[in-house]
Formats: sequence, structure tokens, C-alpha cells
Amino acid sequence: MAARSTRRVRGEGDTPGYPVPDKVAGQGTGLASAVVRAALRWRAKPNKAWIFNQTEIGLLLKNGSSVASLLFPKLPHVPDSAPTAGPAGPTLADFASFYLYGLTNNPYQQAADVDRFGELYKLVIGAHGGFSIASSFHPYQLLNPAGVSVWYTAYAQFYAQPNRIEMFGEMTLEKTPFLVAPPASFAEYHVWPDARLTAAQNPVFSRYVPFVIPFLVRKDPDALRWDAEVAAAADDRERLGWYHEAVNEAIRFLQPAPAFVLGFGEFDEQQPNQLIEKFMSCRDLLTAR
Repeated sequence: MAARSTRRVRGEGDTPGYPVPDKVAGQGTGLASAVVRAALRWRAKPNKAWIFNQTEIGLLLKNGSSVASLLFPKLPHVPDSAPTAGPAGPTLADFASFYLYGLTNNPYQQAADVDRFGELYKLVIGAHGGFSIASSFHPYQLLNPAGVSVWYTAYAQFYAQPNRIEMFGEMTLEKTPFLVAPPASFAEYHVWPDARLTAAQNPVFSRYVPFVIPFLVRKDPDALRWDAEVAAAADDRERLGWYHEAVNEAIRFLQPAPAFVLGFGEFDEQQPNQLIEKFMSCRDLLTAR
């Protein structure tokens, strides 16, 4: 089944409200609207964490009986035994961390174009559900000081969604890609113990600056689009060149020229230095230019 268009993961501010009636029986319009509006805003919050302002608290205390039916239209049944816990949802083990890597003059850039991220995802990942992360990074931005990666953060944002099980179903059955934005804290550089990408150790990487575009992908036995294209072009350099150029063009909304893609890989949080090695493998070629 073909992948659907990319969808943005909702943030807290996207929660829809409820319609507010003009009156509650036996009360004036202004008072009723204020009471009902406050009650329904509380009811609309998934975690019921709404904080009323002082005026609304007073109205709720004075009109509790009228508002009770809005907040709690039916008293819940109390079971004789503890209910069985519902499914917690997919785990991080259900996903794999991939990335495009290349060279640029400005590695940390963001974009909010859902459609373009969807096109890039389909071109590189193919018909697999998962996430694009709405930024490119220098490798030393991929892990925060606590060792948490941008891939894990994307998973955490997904897991925080109340409809995560439905979303995971869309990824699995309909191959839907989603888009998440990483926290601003990942804008900071944190040099790893392996500092070979710093200008101090290898000045060439101050001219040709490494960048990474990450993807978090639902695990699936079928080959990723990048791997399938490389395998199909094993004896056809022209086809491989066409595909590589298509990927370079697809990143322009996020990484404009002179940026260019070197390759594609899977990130191993237990062996992050493997990413460093990919850039080091082309250092001598870059130095000779």
C-alpha cells in the first residue's frame, strides 16, 4: 500500500476545544458562558491539568451543581477488582535510527515544510512508516549532555501522544510518515570523546562541515528505498548517479547548495563513532581538493 502524505505530530496547543453553549438553565448568559467555558476547557485537556484563573474558580465554587454535569456527566462505575492495564504502546525497539550524511557550510538548519519532508522521506526511506525530524544537525548536536539522542527525543514526542497506538497502526498498515521537531536544546554542540570532526583536529572539516538529516523508521523486513536503489544500480553507475542527484535536490529546502549528500547509514547509540568514521573516510579526498 502506498504511503500517505506526511503528518505533523500534534503539540499540546493543538488540542481542539468544545462548543460553548450560551446559557445554563436558570442562569444569565454572561455568567453561564464564563462557567461553561472554564469547565469545558478543563474537560478538553487530556490530562485534566488545566489551571483556572481566580475569577473562574469563584464562579465554579458558586455554580458547582450546574457545572458538575458538564465535567462529570455520568459517575464512573467502580469495579470490584483493579482493571487490567491497557496497552502502553510501541517501544523504542520497534524503530530503527537512520540518517543521511553529507557536507555543507551550515549544518544546523530547520524547515517546517511537511510536504517536502514527506517527499524526502519517501525518496530515501520509501514505503515505511516512521518520522522525519524537522532539522539537520552537525554530528556533535545529535546527543545532548545526558547522552539522549535526537532519535530518542522523536520517539518520546510520539509516545507522549494520547493516540500513539493509532498512529503506530497507521505507520504499520498504511506506511504513514510523520514529522516531529526536536527541542531547541539540540542547537548546542557537545563534542564527543571522539573529537576528530573538530577543526582543531582536522581543519578540513571547518571548510567542509559535516551534517546529518535523521529519520526514525518503523522496523520492517522490506528494504529501505536507499538500499534498494543502491542494490539495483550495482552495475549501473548512471542510475546510481541519477538517484544520488535526486536526493541532493530533495534536501535543498533544508540544506541549500553547496551542501551535498555523501551517503546513508544507521545510527548505533552503542557505537556512535561509526558515524565519525563515515566522514573520516573521505577526509584525505577533501584535503587534496
